[in-house]
Amino acid sequence: MWLLRSLPRLSGWIVHSMHRVTAIEGAIPSAGPVLLVANHPSGLIDPLVVTVAARRPVRWLSKSTLVFHPWLGWLFRAAGCIPVYRRQDDPTQMERNAAAFKAAVVALGEGSVVALFPEGISHHSPGLAPLKTGAARLALAAAADLEVPLPIVPVGVIYRDAPTFRSAAGVVVGNPIAWNDLARRDAEDRAAAQELTERIGAGLESVTRDLVSWADQAVVEHAAAVLAAETSGAEVAPPSWIARASGLLSRMEAEQDPGLPGLRQRVRAHSRALARLEVTPAELARESLPRPPHSWRGWRAPLAAVLWFIGIVWCWLPYRATGTLAPRLATDKDVLATLKAATGMVLFTLWFLVTAALIGLAFGWPWGVLALPACVGLAFLTLRLEEARRATGSALRAREWRVRRSRKVEVLREEQRALAGELGRVVERLG
Repeated sequence: MWLLRSLPRLSGWIVHSMHRVTAIEGAIPSAGPVLLVANHPSGLIDPLVVTVAARRPVRWLSKSTLVFHPWLGWLFRAAGCIPVYRRQDDPTQMERNAAAFKAAVVALGEGSVVALFPEGISHHSPGLAPLKTGAARLALAAAADLEVPLPIVPVGVIYRDAPTFRSAAGVVVGNPIAWNDLARRDAEDRAAAQELTERIGAGLESVTRDLVSWADQAVVEHAAAVLAAETSGAEVAPPSWIARASGLLSRMEAEQDPGLPGLRQRVRAHSRALARLEVTPAELARESLPRPPHSWRGWRAPLAAVLWFIGIVWCWLPYRATGTLAPRLATDKDVLATLKAATGMVLFTLWFLVTAALIGLAFGWPWGVLALPACVGLAFLTLRLEEARRATGSALRAREWRVRRSRKVEVLREEQRALAGELGRVVERLG
C-alpha cells in the first residue's frame, strides 16, 4: 500500500487536470474511522474526486476484476483497494467476500476512511440505481467491532458533462446519517440492513442530482444558476444547489404539481434567450461590466498570447489523439471519462518524453532532463491561459451586448428577477 498516503495529492493532480472543480461543499471528518458512501456516475474518475474531497487517504472497496487486473492490478493494490467479488463477474468467487468484509472492518478499526459505491455499478443516468445492502452490513459489522457507531457520510459527485475535458464538477459532502438506533443490531439482521440502506439512499438523494430524465438536467442547472445569481451573486450555482433543485423537481414530478409544466417552460425559455445572447445568469444579474483576467490585460496580454500559441500548437497532436482514440475504445458512455483520462495521461506522458528526448539530442542531455518538467509546466500553463482566454472573450462579448442591446438586457433582467422570485417561492413552499 505504498501509494495510499500519496493518493489525495495524486488524485487532485488528475482530477484538476480533467475537470474544473467548482466547489467541494462540506467536510469529511479529518480523523477517526469514517465510512463514505458515494454515487457512481463516471467510472474510475469518481473515486479520485471523492478522495480529493476527503483530504486524507481512503481505502476503497473495488471490484476484484480491477484489483487483480493483469496490467493495472498492481496500481489498485498499491492504493490499498480492498477487492470485492461480484456475482456478475464470477459467482464461484462470492464466498471470498467474507475476507474482504473483514479487511474493511479491520481498516475501520484502525481509524481509516473506507469508501464504497452502494449502487454497486457505474452508470450514466440522471438518478441513483437501486442500492445494495453491502454498505449497511459493513457499517453494522464495524459498529459491533468498535462497540460504537461510526460516521456514515454520503458524498455526491455532480458533473456538468463527465466525458467532456475541463467540464465543471463539484462535490457535496452531506451530514452523517443518523443510525444510532440500529447500531446494536447484528450485521446479518436483514431488517436492520434494509432500514439502514434506505437511510443511506435518502442521504445520497440529498447530495446528488437525482432526476428521472436527462431532459431535466438543463432545467435544474439553469434554475439553480438563476437563483444563485439573483440571491448571492454567485458566478455558478454551487453543487448543493443543483442537488437541491433536482430533488425539488423530482418531488414536484412525483406529486404531479400543476405548476411544474409552466415553471419548466419558463426556465427553458429564459435559458434559450440567454444562450442566444451568449450570456450567463450571473452576467445578466451584474450591474458592473466584467473585466478580462489579469493574464490577458495590459502588458501581460502579448506575453500570454505568445505562450498560449506555443502551447496550443505543441499540445494539439496528443490532445486531438486523445479525443479521437478514447471514444473508439469506450464500450459505453459510463467509461468514456475514465478512458479519456487514462488515454490522455499515456499520450501526454509519451509526448513529454519525446519532446525532452529531441531537445536532449539537439542540445545535450542536461537540457533534455530540464525540458521534461518544463514540458509539464507548459502544458498546465497552456490550460490556464486557454481558460483565461475564453473568460476574456466572454467579458468582451458581455460589454458588446450590454451596449448594443441595452433595452433587451433590461427586459431579460426583469424576467430573470421575476423567475428567481418564483423559484424562491417554490423552495419556500416545498422546503
